[in-house]
Amino acid sequence: MSFQIYKPEYNPSDLTGQVGGNIGSEILSGYINELFQHISSPPSGLDTTSYQYRKVFIKNEHTSTSTNTRVWVDAIEHVDQISLAESTGVEDSSTSSTGEPVGISGWRSSSNYAEGVSLGTLTSNAYSGVWIRQALSGVSTPDPYATFRIYVGGIVQ
Repeated sequence: MSFQIYKPEYNPSDLTGQVGGNIGSEILSGYINELFQHISSPPSGLDTTSYQYRKVFIKNEHTSTSTNTRVWVDAIEHVDQISLAESTGVEDSSTSSTGEPVGISGWRSSSNYAEGVSLGTLTSNAYSGVWIRQALSGVSTPDPYATFRIYVGGIVQ
């Protein structure tokens, strides 16, 4: 199965501007700073949590259909710093990268297929959006990026 992860049409290079929208033409090459901007996290122990939001698209680039397609993360550097949620629509967006996208809920730190965010059935060349939320508080040593891996799996038909 061949899945690619694409950036959305709105992926700002700072903390202002719209985030999300429809699928863009750039494939995510795998570096966290392609999505999240450098922010100095607050010191550990603060009750205030800041978030940064980004959207990616999972596209099935295989000739077969994938059912029960799911997305999860693994090897998260800081526990509970990265969580995922299913997109409500192909073109959903947020007005800024620090504002929670309207209508998105069910944030979870899925660490395996069984807990993964469900994308349902993806036919050949079909795609679906996933929101990624980065929490920026409670990190013992200030660290602007949490490293993690995104996994996609499904049943090939």
